[in-house]
Amino acid sequence: MKAARKTLRFFQLHAGIKPPYNVLLDGTFLVAAVRQKFKLKERVEKVLQGNCVLHVIRAALNELDQFSGTSFEQAKQIGLDECDIIENESLPHIVGLDGAEHQMEQDTSKITASEAIFRLLAATSISEPKRKRAGERSLSSNPKKFFLATQDKELAGRIRTKVPNVPLLHISQSVLLLEAPSLSSKKSAENDERSKQSAGNIMTTQEMELIKNVKKQESSKIVALTSYRVKQKAKEPNPLSCKKRKTQETHAIKATDSAILPPKQRKRSKKATASVEHT
Repeated sequence: MKAARKTLRFFQLHAGIKPPYNVLLDGTFLVAAVRQKFKLKERVEKVLQGNCVLHVIRAALNELDQFSGTSFEQAKQIGLDECDIIENESLPHIVGLDGAEHQMEQDTSKITASEAIFRLLAATSISEPKRKRAGERSLSSNPKKFFLATQDKELAGRIRTKVPNVPLLHISQSVLLLEAPSLSSKKSAENDERSKQSAGNIMTTQEMELIKNVKKQESSKIVALTSYRVKQKAKEPNPLSCKKRKTQETHAIKATDSAILPPKQRKRSKKATASVEHT
């Protein structure tokens, strides 16, 4: 739970993802939840520690129709009953870092579920940044602030490497897990922090160098203090708990005295018996 709280805190600070959370499910996750007999929304809200809204793309439900079996039928029924359905026609176009739209499948009826999910999450919101250079635009992925719950390793890997700021959920041995932020998400957070500092002119280069030097001096002082150890003096023993030492001279004096003096004789006390004469 501590790891989940840390991950949620990261995405809240750097991606603006706050409750109620929007959780996007694919077909593989729905089937896995049915086989593990999950109470889907209850389990997701327990892991995310907040209210959530479940979503599913129409293409994922259409793919479930292609498989036979009770688990696939139940998975589709859960998607219809418990999730908000995102129609294929409402999928946005992907905008690249250059601001140009990518050419993708125009017929939404033929689009696969994984491609539809990638298109939804990789869509960028274009906003005017507070920069000096005019005409420059900032792009941020995952504008709808979705979590993605999937068992598709290929799709998850594609999202990790190409789409930052998308929290991932998956089921592992009947346990629902929230993954740690991906490397692309961490890099995106670092770039955002740098751009905020440069855009707002918070500090000049001289001030930043001055702060670095001060930090180095403080760190060196801390290292010096930790390395220097004060030698403690040996404490003297408690005089009450120690016997006095007997020197050799006292032993010699006692020996000579015992040799010169005669042995002591015990004096007997004579009891005087007074005879009382009665006249």
